[in-house]
Amino acid sequence: MIKYLYLILLILILNSCVEIPNELVMPEWDVEVNLPITDRFYNIDSLLKDSEYGQIEKIGNYYIYSFYSDTLRYVNGISSFLENKLDFEFINYSFPLSSGSITINIPLPDSIYIESLKFLSGSFTLDILNMSDKDFTYSFSFNDFTNSGNKITFNSNIANYESKQHHLSLENVLFSPTQKNNITLKLEAEGNFISNQDSARISFKLKNTMIEYVNGILPPTYIKDISESISIDLDERLDDFRNNIKIAGAELFLESKYISNYPNSPEVLLSQLNINGYYNSEILNFEENSNPNLNDLYLENKSLIKSYNEQNSNINSFLSYLPNRIEFKGNCLINPKNKMLEASIEDSISVLAFIKAPLSLSIDTISIRDTIEHDIGSEKENLSNANKATLFSKIINGLPLQIHSDISIVDENYNNVVNKTINLSSAQIINEFEYLASSNDIEIELDSADLDRISKSFFVIYNLQIIGQGNEVNYFKASDGIDIKSYLKVDYRFKED
Repeated sequence: MIKYLYLILLILILNSCVEIPNELVMPEWDVEVNLPITDRFYNIDSLLKDSEYGQIEKIGNYYIYSFYSDTLRYVNGISSFLENKLDFEFINYSFPLSSGSITINIPLPDSIYIESLKFLSGSFTLDILNMSDKDFTYSFSFNDFTNSGNKITFNSNIANYESKQHHLSLENVLFSPTQKNNITLKLEAEGNFISNQDSARISFKLKNTMIEYVNGILPPTYIKDISESISIDLDERLDDFRNNIKIAGAELFLESKYISNYPNSPEVLLSQLNINGYYNSEILNFEENSNPNLNDLYLENKSLIKSYNEQNSNINSFLSYLPNRIEFKGNCLINPKNKMLEASIEDSISVLAFIKAPLSLSIDTISIRDTIEHDIGSEKENLSNANKATLFSKIINGLPLQIHSDISIVDENYNNVVNKTINLSSAQIINEFEYLASSNDIEIELDSADLDRISKSFFVIYNLQIIGQGNEVNYFKASDGIDIKSYLKVDYRFKED
């Protein structure tokens, strides 16, 4: 019993030596959080506004980025070639009435030669004046003209010294002359004629004629002048590229067609053609073999395809100028050699032109400046509670060009908060189309003052200077570019309440 009392006493004594805390102390721990800042990829595509002018093309086993301009489209009907060609007057032709019958051959104007023709519209007017004191009956027959299968005739009585007029619409009237360069008119008159003093006078007029179809010869005619332009809505950042890149392998394609259902279409001459590039008030002439006017182009078999490259033009320097508007002008002459032809009001002439430039460049030095709002967002206000932070950036250069980069995080007044300059080595050239990208990692330790400034920041500014090798030409694939990723690694101290 005494033994147990001793043990209880010992326990009470030992317990009295232990200090019991008045408060409960909660645990503390550190947490690392990665806050994204930017994720940016730069290539030519990103500067051409959503690739509106870019296409991916396969060259061998590689997919190469190519620039295509909009297609310049000029399409025009040939109505001016068929309009008013048979407008002419045959005036005051006097003939005796005593013979009772006469045939008149009237030459067509401008050496026109007609196998067959159909009028779309126009008017025909015939005037007759009786210059005798005798009444008579007449019949005028235009055997070369038919309307609904019937030859055109005018019949009437006419009193002494009287004049009469006849009108006819030429709509759907067919003209198939027996003598291909004449209109044949036959007159028959009946009356009590005594002498050759009994005569009459006729005049007729074809006016506002429009031909629907013709098989024959119509004189060479200029139709509406060609004048078209296209706009190239390039990003304003490309201004830095002007005079600092040299495009290689560019081509301008010109395709012209005479669109018709008839095999013997007229020849067409495109003459005094010129193409100009514009940037604001500056003008650059497209030249063929150092000539600012393109050579005359003939469409002899309805179509023509012409290409201009570095061998016969200044297309590379023209496109390296990066025009934001391209204008095409010229003249269009139909049937320049005055040949037999078939033509219809449905016919038309089209001229299409576009520029293609595989992204094969020689680059001197160009600069890109890009200001973007960073992605820290609502986390900025929590940065003041951080213990420490590190700014990480990873820059991957997929271009065979050296890059000098300057990266800044700035406040709302564009004052630097954090700035870092780094030189990136160029991607290693494996072959003409393929490069092995170089990678550069940046790590910047930030203190509490840096974090406080970053919490007040808004933007990240990238200044990239791309340095080429002068005359060295490189192809660029759609996947080639500069990839920049940045994030903050922030250490927060958390304590449980």
